[in-house]
Amino acid sequence: MNKIPKYKAFRIYFVAFLLYYLLISPVSSMLFVTNYPKFHEKIDLLNLQNDTLKKAMSINLSSSPDSSDNTSNKDSLTSNYKKIISAPHETKLKRKRFMELESFFFELLSFTFILGFLFALPYKIYFRRKRKNKNIPNKLVHFCKKSMIYSPLINAGIVSIPFIITAVYMMNQLFVSDIFENSLKRNVYSQYWIVFIFAGILTTMFVYYWFRHLMQTKYLEHIFSKDELRKRIYPGKGGKIKYKLLISSTMTTLLPLSIVLVYLYLSLSSLKDLNLKSFTQPEMQIIFGRYYHHFEADTLKSFLEGMNLYYITAPDTIFMFAGIIMGIVISLIYLIFFVYWSNYAIIIPVGELLRNMQNTTGGKLDNYSIVRTNDEIGELTENYNIMTEKLGAYISHIAKMNEELEEKVKQRTKKIEAQKQKIEMQKAEVEAQRDEIEQQRDYVIKQRDIVAHHKRAITDSIEYAGNIQRALLPPKEQLNLYLKEYFILYKPKDIVSGDFYWFYKKRIMTISCLSQQPIVQGTGFPAHF
Repeated sequence: MNKIPKYKAFRIYFVAFLLYYLLISPVSSMLFVTNYPKFHEKIDLLNLQNDTLKKAMSINLSSSPDSSDNTSNKDSLTSNYKKIISAPHETKLKRKRFMELESFFFELLSFTFILGFLFALPYKIYFRRKRKNKNIPNKLVHFCKKSMIYSPLINAGIVSIPFIITAVYMMNQLFVSDIFENSLKRNVYSQYWIVFIFAGILTTMFVYYWFRHLMQTKYLEHIFSKDELRKRIYPGKGGKIKYKLLISSTMTTLLPLSIVLVYLYLSLSSLKDLNLKSFTQPEMQIIFGRYYHHFEADTLKSFLEGMNLYYITAPDTIFMFAGIIMGIVISLIYLIFFVYWSNYAIIIPVGELLRNMQNTTGGKLDNYSIVRTNDEIGELTENYNIMTEKLGAYISHIAKMNEELEEKVKQRTKKIEAQKQKIEMQKAEVEAQRDEIEQQRDYVIKQRDIVAHHKRAITDSIEYAGNIQRALLPPKEQLNLYLKEYFILYKPKDIVSGDFYWFYKKRIMTISCLSQQPIVQGTGFPAHF
């Protein structure tokens, strides 16, 4: 946002009316200078008539007073003399009226400055309080918002008040009131009236475009809010850029041209004003210049008598060039302002729009362009703001969806992490159980090894006992040697049996098959099986 500006009103009014006086003063001076000889001729003619009437009256008074003809002549001469005597007084009266007109316009001008100051006062208070970061009353804010769009038109209307009233007053004197005793004064006054209206239109346009330029480039963003400036705040239909360019082109071309034409018109003098019944050869050579020798003298005389030709005198030429130079300087000042305002009415909105488009391309979607104008550029800026707003809303929606997805992912991640922690806890329990089982396994293995060792030792002992037992049992060969038919039921559970079978040869008995207990001698039978 730009620095908070000051509200300018007095300087605009002052510059506008200064340019008005710079524009109209040379023209009014030119009107006076170019018509001064004609007024002087009128005065000389009146003086001549005055002298003639004086002589006639003196002759008439010296004649016989009884004659009725002399009495009537005396009355007519007296009335004519009074008219001629009163003519200079009437001229002074008209001059006084002209000064009264200027004084009346200056009073209206003072009223215009007061009225402009009163209208600008709320804006000055608003911007002063805004620069000092003070609280601004709601009524003042409401007034500034409601009237800011119309402020260029209102200020132009205030400036046009003295011009409208004065122009109506002059028009009344020209066309309604009978205050001009001859056509010369009426023509001069009407020319001044036309120039006055032209200068008034230029001054009003100057004020309007200057206020509109400041309103569009400096004041809008400090009065209206960000949301309000995203759209066009102007009432009614939008304007057209072609009209702005047309006005700029018109001011660029027609204003200097019209000023030059005005001064050329004011500098012209008619040949009929010379009151020549016939033109001599030197006079025609001066009038026609180098073209004189290409035509016959009679043809040129008939041409001069049939046509109302114009010429420019040497003093008029000096005044014409001085006035044209002054008018061109004033028109250049107008053109510089109008071209500046017209260009910046296009350059500033387009530049802002271009910078914001570049920022949008760079990913910044929170910016916006101020809709400063009510033409195609304003419409383009408004559509850009709508596009940016929709694009921002779309991206915000996507971002919101991404946030929701991220939140879901986080929630699911939390669940997965909780399940993971649970699984890790179960894994830890399983690992603890596995370690305990491994410890128990190691213990069992150790015990197994101990048992195996003891078993091996016992087994070795049993096997050794079995070897001893087998060594103690009689072999089959020996049994077959002494016994023909026999059987042995010997089934040890593992290695060693608890039974021993043995036999010995006796003279009484043939075979004795006994278990652990000894056979009773003489019986030949075992104690048990």
